[in-house]
Amino acid sequence: MVYKNTQDLSKVQKERRKELRSPLRVVRMKVETNQDVFFGYAKNISASGLFIPTVNPRSVGDRFKLKFKLPDSSREIVVLAEVVWNRTYSKSEEYEPGMGVRFVEISEEDAEEIRRFVNSDGKKE
Repeated sequence: MVYKNTQDLSKVQKERRKELRSPLRVVRMKVETNQDVFFGYAKNISASGLFIPTVNPRSVGDRFKLKFKLPDSSREIVVLAEVVWNRTYSKSEEYEPGMGVRFVEISEEDAEEIRRFVNSDGKKE
């Protein structure tokens, strides 16, 4: 499929989203794999996943444990995440490099905490 301009592409990308998203203030997180530990941050979150900006995104299908706290919360959320898409750095690309991950294992309590956060548009209730 060919898009005439970035507005067309942006419109299609938004239409593919299944869950409401909420912008995050920078949220520190810890990514744990069998090989290493990575500390980073997330920029937006939905009930089903989040976007992790990075110049070294993992491969689609990679799974890892992800730990993070939502703004104004002391509760640590722990999920098993899977990379569903990635975008590498390119000078010509207007979008930030990184990876989109979905939550494949999450407790009901953690899922509810995220839903409350997203439904409140990122504001503490």
